[in-house]
Amino acid sequence: MHGDEHKDNYLKLSEEEVFIKLKKSKETIEKIISKKIKGFRAPRLQFDKYNVLKKLNFEYDSSYIPSYAPGRYNNLFGKRKIFIKDGIKVIPISVIPICRLPLAWYALRNLGLWYWKLGTIFNKEICLDFHPWEFINIKEYNIPFLFKRNTGKYLELKLENYIKWCLKKNYNFVTFSDYLSQN
Repeated sequence: MHGDEHKDNYLKLSEEEVFIKLKKSKETIEKIISKKIKGFRAPRLQFDKYNVLKKLNFEYDSSYIPSYAPGRYNNLFGKRKIFIKDGIKVIPISVIPICRLPLAWYALRNLGLWYWKLGTIFNKEICLDFHPWEFINIKEYNIPFLFKRNTGKYLELKLENYIKWCLKKNYNFVTFSDYLSQN
């Protein structure tokens, strides 16, 4: 689950406000998909209220990125492997180890396939993230260039080429749930 509204800044909301928003969103989505939601990723990868996730029966969070982005987060020396915070398994977004450059959605789209491959080679396990809107043409929307650059068919083909490359290297793909049940 990605939250109630993408504009929400969970760092600035109280625990009660976060609980109400996430509870409403979780119940609504679970009703629609007829499945229990196990994981959460906050918009802008900014989240610090893990006890709220625990109260709402989430198993894991993937809002943490061990990198630095001015005005967003400073986890430059943070953990790169799964850790537990307030009873929630935290699955960090992957980074290139020494320089801590993120392998997040915007970097992958704007730097290209070589960057994905480099990040994959440097990590034994990799956690990539995308938004569904990245796979459609959004060029006509009035949003910053770096957000809409290389979306749509371009990204779809890049992802397809990346998957083929990974399969040739005998890399496996698993869901978070499957990964967590194995580790």
